[in-house]
Amino acid sequence: MSWLSGSFGSTAEHLIELMRHSDTVLAVALEGAGCNEAMTNEYLKRIKKDLADILRTLGAIRAAEGDQTKE
Repeated sequence: MSWLSGSFGSTAEHLIELMRHSDTVLAVALEGAGCNEAMTNEYLKRIKKDLADILRTLGAIRAAEGDQTKE
């Protein structure tokens, strides 16, 4: 409760950890710093990686099921 009451504040390490796990916190921090473009670039990189992971997983599933059809 000391954090909520304002008698003890969080550290930069806490904020960094929050930004690492929350796109919303990251976006707010970057917007506050005037770095909206950085958020867009980071978000697009994450989407590209996630899509590549999904396609790789789908390919493995199809291969395991013996799917030989062409796309």
